[in-house]
Amino acid sequence: MTLQERIAYTTNNFSQREIIDKYKESYFKGSEDLSEDEREKLYNDMDVLWYSLSSDSIKIVEDEIKRELINDRRAN
Repeated sequence: MTLQERIAYTTNNFSQREIIDKYKESYFKGSEDLSEDEREKLYNDMDVLWYSLSSDSIKIVEDEIKRELINDRRAN
């Protein structure tokens, strides 16, 4: 499937909330110890998720990631 087909599939089959949650999960998984192939697949999946987000959802995901990072720092 091409990138455009994957984006269309994701946009048509998942809510913006589901895409936001999956993107956040992938974002934090990126800091784990992954093989080069796993990391490449993760980044490709993140591209699809990112381009499937509406502009409002992009702002939401950015704010939620920032908030989680701040909370993690405070906890440590």
